[in-house]
Amino acid sequence: MGRTYDVVPVAFAPGAAKTVLEIIAGSLRGFRVKRFWITSNDVAGATVCRVQVKRLTAAGTSTVTTPAPKKLGDLAFTGTAGYNHTVEPTEGAVLWNEQFNILSGWILPLPPGEEFEVLATSANGISVELLDAPGATITVGATIEED
Repeated sequence: MGRTYDVVPVAFAPGAAKTVLEIIAGSLRGFRVKRFWITSNDVAGATVCRVQVKRLTAAGTSTVTTPAPKKLGDLAFTGTAGYNHTVEPTEGAVLWNEQFNILSGWILPLPPGEEFEVLATSANGISVELLDAPGATITVGATIEED
C-alpha cells in the first residue's frame, strides 16, 4: 500500500467554466485517485454545474498547491498539483461526466479496484473541469495514493 495524500487548495471563485484542479504524476511514481469533491459557500442560488474528470497529457497554468500526506512523517508527493487555471491543460479522454447542484456539492468516491490510475510518465495526470460557471466560491479536492 502506498502513501496517501489530500489535495485541498484554498477556496476560490472560478468566475467561469474552467479546469479547477489538476494532479500530475512524478516521473518515477504514479498514483491512484481515491475520491474527488467540490463544495461551495453558495447559499442563494441553485446553480446546476456539469463536471468532468479527464486524463491530461500536458499541464496547464494554475496556482500551485501542495498535496498533504495523511500519515505524519510520510515523504512529499513526487508529482505536482494546481488549481484555478488561467491556461487550460491539454486534456485527453473523459473519465467521468456528471451534473450536480452547487448547493449540495459533489463527491466521487472510487472503490478499491476502480480508482483512476495515473502512470509515472512526464506530464501524465488527471483533472477536474467545471463546464459551467458555478457563480460561487468553491473548494475542490482529491484524495490520492502514490505507488
